[in-house]
Amino acid sequence: MEILSEMLQRLELSRWYKEIEPISLNSIRLINRKLNKEETLELGNSKFGGSPDLPANLTWPMYKERPLAFLAQIRLEDVVSFDIEGLLPSSGLLYFFYDAEQEPWGFEPAARDGWKVLYSKELSRIIRTSPPPYSSKVFEGSYNPCAIEFFQEISLPSWEAEKVQKLALTEQERENYFQLVSHGIIHRLLGHPATIQGEMEIVCQFASNGIYMPNGIDYNELKMVNLRDSASEWKLLLQIDSDENVDFYWGQGGRLYFWIRKEALKNHIFDNVWLVGQCT
Repeated sequence: MEILSEMLQRLELSRWYKEIEPISLNSIRLINRKLNKEETLELGNSKFGGSPDLPANLTWPMYKERPLAFLAQIRLEDVVSFDIEGLLPSSGLLYFFYDAEQEPWGFEPAARDGWKVLYSKELSRIIRTSPPPYSSKVFEGSYNPCAIEFFQEISLPSWEAEKVQKLALTEQERENYFQLVSHGIIHRLLGHPATIQGEMEIVCQFASNGIYMPNGIDYNELKMVNLRDSASEWKLLLQIDSDENVDFYWGQGGRLYFWIRKEALKNHIFDNVWLVGQCT
């Protein structure tokens, strides 16, 4: 991979190319552009914030009688040329919603309805939709509308990942690798997550199966071996960073990560996506 080789060379990591190349993954980078008026964006276009363009058969998702905040919609035709493995549907829209009022972080099984991913194949009969009436004084979760452009990107495992820790990196190489995988605002479809507090697959696996996963738990001490061994079935779907352009703020400079099981992604089933939030 010429791009990966150049990335490693730039940060003086070229000697590890043979070890790093097999663990790299294709991903899709999302770069946003703030809009003065959402009306300038055509219905069904990819975007962060603003209002979702929903078909009649999809209703705005609710949690505890309040509407979830609309985060993003992805027009899948925009990303099909960058989705080298063909993991996503080739057409339709993906919508991402989140409970911006309570901000669940994915450790508590009871919070599983605090986010939602919707998929629709319908593009011809969509309506720019406002949130349902809400009795609270303020609706938490109105974000600046931003258009999105997509770019192919090579993603690498977190510097904390076991496969990276096994490399005999010097102190300077560790710092360079950390800069390589974590620098800047990173909105990303697929690939490796840019983690802040370590790997998340086991959190998804246990919490989605009803087991509370608080911060600081020693995952190696968990006795449910079958569940633990299946954690590798989870794959990053979308990472949404804190970004003042959109008015996204997750904790203190945090990120939201939407995860999906590989089999569900293969079958284009988005009903049981799990979310994990991380921040500094």
